[in-house]
Amino acid sequence: MKPWAAFGAVLASLTAALVWCQRNRPLAPVNPDALLFMVADSESELKQLPVRYTRLSDEKEIQIGDALAARYGGLEGSRSEDDKIIEKYVQKVGGHLAAHATRKLPYKFHYVSSPYFIDAFSLPGGHVFIGAGLMDLMDNEDELAGVLGHEIEHIDHFHCAERVQTEEALERIPLGSLIALPVEIFEAGYSKDQELEADREGARLAVEANYSPRGAVDMFKTLDMLFQEHVARARTPQEELSRTAEATLEGYFRTHPLTSERIAEIEKLIQSEGWQDRTSEHPLEVAYYFKSARARRRLEAGKFDEAAKLAETSLEEKPDQPDAMATLAAAAFALKQYDRTRTLYQSLLKAYPGEAQRIVDFALNLAAHAVEKNQYTDAAEFAAHVLDLQPLLPGALVLEAEAHFAGRDFVHAAEAYQALKNKSPNDTGEVIEFASALAARERDEGRYEQAAEFASRSLELEPYQPSLVETLAALELTLANFRDAAQAFRLLLVWEKDKPSADQMRSYADALGAAGNPGAGAAEFQEWFQKVEQPAAALLAESRVDVAGLKLMAGDERPAHAAVFEAGRPESVITYESLGRLGWWYYRAGKYPAAYDVLHNALESRPGGLGLNDPMGWVLLERGEHRDALTRFHEPMGQAVALWLNGEDDKALEAFRPASKIQPAWLNPLFVKGLYSARVVSAIEALKAEQARRLRAAGR
Repeated sequence: MKPWAAFGAVLASLTAALVWCQRNRPLAPVNPDALLFMVADSESELKQLPVRYTRLSDEKEIQIGDALAARYGGLEGSRSEDDKIIEKYVQKVGGHLAAHATRKLPYKFHYVSSPYFIDAFSLPGGHVFIGAGLMDLMDNEDELAGVLGHEIEHIDHFHCAERVQTEEALERIPLGSLIALPVEIFEAGYSKDQELEADREGARLAVEANYSPRGAVDMFKTLDMLFQEHVARARTPQEELSRTAEATLEGYFRTHPLTSERIAEIEKLIQSEGWQDRTSEHPLEVAYYFKSARARRRLEAGKFDEAAKLAETSLEEKPDQPDAMATLAAAAFALKQYDRTRTLYQSLLKAYPGEAQRIVDFALNLAAHAVEKNQYTDAAEFAAHVLDLQPLLPGALVLEAEAHFAGRDFVHAAEAYQALKNKSPNDTGEVIEFASALAARERDEGRYEQAAEFASRSLELEPYQPSLVETLAALELTLANFRDAAQAFRLLLVWEKDKPSADQMRSYADALGAAGNPGAGAAEFQEWFQKVEQPAAALLAESRVDVAGLKLMAGDERPAHAAVFEAGRPESVITYESLGRLGWWYYRAGKYPAAYDVLHNALESRPGGLGLNDPMGWVLLERGEHRDALTRFHEPMGQAVALWLNGEDDKALEAFRPASKIQPAWLNPLFVKGLYSARVVSAIEALKAEQARRLRAAGR
């Protein structure tokens, strides 16, 4: 036999492996094979050990067990009041059993609070540990007695001590794979005879302590049923952990008694000892706790009816449990039993504010989840009832505003938003961001009217949103709502009065020209531009061209003629590129010969001039010069129309598809009619019809 130090080293390593495995769950899928190989090796190598070796003294066994228990229990962390109550109960039942044990050791019983620890194990010298996961499966105290009695007998018959001596004799430390139940390091080492012995003697011990021997039988049946239920593929980390533990047990039973065999052995013992009438059951005094914990898990899994029933049962067994009350309140909220929730919430609020807040947090999450699932009516209802619990709670006001807004109840959305703005203005951005995202989503999915509605309603909540106004302007153009588009562009220009964007100015003028009253549009445009402070020369020139263009569309050609005349003067601020814009206005006014002359003269002076070729392309289409027009276009839709009018149908459709995706407004004939000629409107409608015909022919 090796000296005591050797035992210490072996046991320290065993304990370290045991504790580390239990407390550190691996990220990768776990595997029990290494432990099972270790067990098989142990049983093989045990045959090589001496038939007899010196048994540990009780004193040394107790010292070893105390050291193991101290190191294992030391990592349990803080203990809740419930944990202490349950452990005290386990100690009471265990002490009652231990009083009938053969060996008079200082038996100590410990409760492991992890719900994933579905096991019990014993250590040398009298320590017995049982997990919350196993107790959660019990229906009565007799089952608890059956489990504890089994573990006591492993100690009483020296199985634990022999396991330690085996490891020491083989000079090996079990460093197998990390598994869900590393305490199997001790349990798996027992032989079939030892397991059956612990089963029989544990049942006998239970009977001597006035418990039913059927507790052990029922426990084995429950464990077997649990295993069968969880054979299916794991879907969550918790299930993976459970399945790994079960896989370990499955492998373990290859060399140990099958559940059916163990049940049969105990049934045989019951018959032989005449214990058939010992069927009375003792209630599990702490069942309420496990029902409450189970209720909370059902709540988290979204099984609200089950959660409510379990919590109710738990509270019937022990009223005034804060955790069970909060779980019941939350489940009632999910089931829309709001009065019940309010009553429970108010009863918890003063004495247990943390549990009361858990109800509110759950309800908020429920509302947020409903928003994510586009269940806006439910979301608004949930948020309103959260506000009934905690008035003016910013998080609830945010969700209420979002739910009403998404559900197009803009009146109530505005009320919730205003309440939020008064209570917590820093949180209003979340609602605005949500509203903008809704508009973007509708736009991206081709629902332009809905997108424009969301954008405009968001601007009613918070007017200064430049990017959203720009989005709204583009949407109104796509919908051919030219008057609304003009207002949006003007708003952007007003906000940028010091340095207005030339592109936005042109878009503003284009929208005014398409709105149906270009003369009034010219006056409106001039009225705006007069307020621009110290405009740059180039911007001033562009504004004069746009005013001239609008008046040209209204029938007054004089400003346009003056601009053409001035462009030829050396000191003129009207550039040849500006004449491209003027040529566009002549085109829109239907004056195609004049448009051609203006653009042709400008192109002779600036052949590659920016803004000249695309307008010339549209003009050339009106002249029937389709091939020449094609060489001018940079605009994708211009190329598609030119190809179509030139009889190149396949190429035209090939160009049309991406062009209409880039700018969906082309698919709206009212948009095209507002800005382009009747020839272009007709060509695009023909392209749309041909594309639809080919798709039908292809079965799409």
